[in-house]
Amino acid sequence: MGAPPVDTSLTGYVSGSVDKQDEIYRNRKRPAPKPIQREDSGYDSAGNLGFKSFSTSSSAPLIGLANTASAAKLLNNDSNFAGKTDFDCYIGDGSSISEYLVHLNSHARAPSLFSTLSFEEQATYRAKSSFSKEVVQTLIDDHDLNALFLPDLLGRPNYWSAELYSNCGAQMTGQSIDFFCQQPRIEIHGPKFVQRSPLSIYMRFDAAKNTTYYIISSSETDECVVDLRNLLNAASDAGTPGSHALLHHPLEIHILLSKILFDVSKNYVNLFRQSMFQQLRAVDGLSLQEGQADRRGLTEVTIELQIISKDVNKLISDVDIALRNLAKTQEAFARIDDILALSCSSSKLASSSSNPSNLRQQLIDTLTYVESSMDKQKMWLYNYRDRKDIAMSLVFNLVTQQDAANNIGIAKGMKRDSSSMHGIALLTMVFLPGTFTATILGAGVFSALAQNREVRVSGLWWFWAAITFPLTGIVLIIYLLFCWRKELQARWAQFTIEKNGGKSNDIEAKG
Repeated sequence: MGAPPVDTSLTGYVSGSVDKQDEIYRNRKRPAPKPIQREDSGYDSAGNLGFKSFSTSSSAPLIGLANTASAAKLLNNDSNFAGKTDFDCYIGDGSSISEYLVHLNSHARAPSLFSTLSFEEQATYRAKSSFSKEVVQTLIDDHDLNALFLPDLLGRPNYWSAELYSNCGAQMTGQSIDFFCQQPRIEIHGPKFVQRSPLSIYMRFDAAKNTTYYIISSSETDECVVDLRNLLNAASDAGTPGSHALLHHPLEIHILLSKILFDVSKNYVNLFRQSMFQQLRAVDGLSLQEGQADRRGLTEVTIELQIISKDVNKLISDVDIALRNLAKTQEAFARIDDILALSCSSSKLASSSSNPSNLRQQLIDTLTYVESSMDKQKMWLYNYRDRKDIAMSLVFNLVTQQDAANNIGIAKGMKRDSSSMHGIALLTMVFLPGTFTATILGAGVFSALAQNREVRVSGLWWFWAAITFPLTGIVLIIYLLFCWRKELQARWAQFTIEKNGGKSNDIEAKG
């Protein structure tokens, strides 16, 4: 059963939720964002440190103190760790974490120690490692685990550079290298989109002990880690019965994971390419429609192009991160080459591979291939983004043309209505005098005698005038008040403020 979602975003959103635009466009639900809190560096607790590694550290005192203080703050939170260590390791026939830690001091080529992340509300990064606190403390104190890797081990999203550190003994003897990074989570939005937990990988190579060990922290179902485990299992099955796969070069797992990441990314880029071309064909179809394009179709295409825009930008940033990690891997490769060159006379190091020159060239070729392929993939992603921008501009132009055509139609309709109103006004002007005269003469105020050819005025004409003229005045006053209502309201508000001595009764003014 897969682990629950892990909080892996700076804004506090829980992984497994989707971007807000997907909620609008695809009617998906997501929790309200939590306030961003400042991450405590832990430097205030530097006086209470108990790590043996600090006292024996070969790094500069203040740098070592800062690194150890940051780790102490995380170690003090028991929610960050499991009560009992649950892990996968690939070394000899060790079956427990204690046996594995013993092997770290004697085994020359120990591959990976896997840690999984599970959701924990009270954890610092809302992710709990499958390592216990005691095991992590032992790794730091007795096996020189770099304290700077601890946040990544606990599921912190690392948006910064890969880290490479060297510790040198006298005359380059006893030199060790720590190299760790967080691989990008290459993915696109879709119906089954789930934001994955970070994939962090740590390597320590100790030339004095001739040991190399890895710690890989990720979700249980991470595609790259699953593939890596399958390869290690296959290598173990193909080797000596009862043994596990062994490293032939300190950076072998780092380079292998980079290649696996590239292979996984190709699937997502292919899915993105298919989705993008589908929308480009839809835009072409809408542009070829006779008359006005389907408004609903334009709306749907605009939404899909917006999602494609997010996807291509994310893929470009992911490839950029991968390229930077590869550049740092090449730098680590050069440093390890220097160490191995100085120690080539040691049979212990020279026996680390049956054909070290051939293996080294294979690793260099793999690094070069992955880097050039990623760079070319980035070039194509830029090309896809340009095509998307062209399609988006075409959609906007089609919408603008439809709006302009609708406005022209509305203007023509208003012109026809205006012509009709002019005709009605002209007819009113023609018939109004006659209608007015006929109404007055038919009201009984005036009477005509045909035999005398004279007109008599009724004695009640004043009654008609007393009703008609006031009613006319009332109607005109009501009309003027309706036209001037806003100005009268403003004047009344101003009068009320002046009457209250400049104090407004308005709620907002009081607030």
